[in-house]
Amino acid sequence: DIDECATAPCEEDQYCSNTQGSYTCFSCDEACESCTGSGPKKCRECRGGFTRAEDSTECVDDNECDTDTSLCNGENEMCKNTPGSYECACQTGFSRRDEACVPSPKERVTSERKLETPPNLKDQLQRQLDQRRSLDWSKYRDNPSVLAHFLAMAAYGLSCHLARGSR
Repeated sequence: DIDECATAPCEEDQYCSNTQGSYTCFSCDEACESCTGSGPKKCRECRGGFTRAEDSTECVDDNECDTDTSLCNGENEMCKNTPGSYECACQTGFSRRDEACVPSPKERVTSERKLETPPNLKDQLQRQLDQRRSLDWSKYRDNPSVLAHFLAMAAYGLSCHLARGSR
């Protein structure tokens, strides 16, 4: 096998891994500007926002929020450390609007809402029954299929009534 990695075929922010008959390039850790392998201990140089730890060879994140207290000093604002950088965030109960942290709109209290009284089901059913009784059923008496349907329904209703009575 020829070691293709010996010719440094990968980009500056990648490292090479030799394989049988070929090679593969992998991205360096986010802490590294350039590297020789996987992880923050294999950095040749640390990327901005990272510093080589004194007690190891590892590139560790600089906590900009701890080292510079003048960051994010707006009203109701706080500094939040991120890998290699920081961001200014609003404190709890505040949201960002026009580069400032302003009080978040309060949610309306739903318990103050009055629930609508559900319609009286008994009255609703009675109205529907009254509407059906007021129909002019005489116009259906000459239609055999409608008449047969009504007779079948009446027979079914009568059988249900009789069955209920026998219990």
